[in-house]
Amino acid sequence: RIWPGQMSHKMLKRTDCILRILDKFERDHAGLVSAETLGRARSSTLVNRGFARISARQGRFAAMRDMVHAIYIDPQYVPAWKGVVKVILGRAG
Repeated sequence: RIWPGQMSHKMLKRTDCILRILDKFERDHAGLVSAETLGRARSSTLVNRGFARISARQGRFAAMRDMVHAIYIDPQYVPAWKGVVKVILGRAG
């Protein structure tokens, strides 16, 4: 059941695909889902991508950029704030 080409092993690529899907969904189905819901989904995905960047050894700056972007989109999304603290303290990943 586990093989090298699995998408679960390619978290950065996976999160990029999710963000593209969210963009396409919003374009194709404007107004179907609230802006808050889409913002929360984007923020969650960006936080996951930030942690994936740490795992992929892309650096804390790249991870921090995703976390801050998540906060910009949804300032009340607590996991993004926690992610920032973890990146700053070096406890991410």
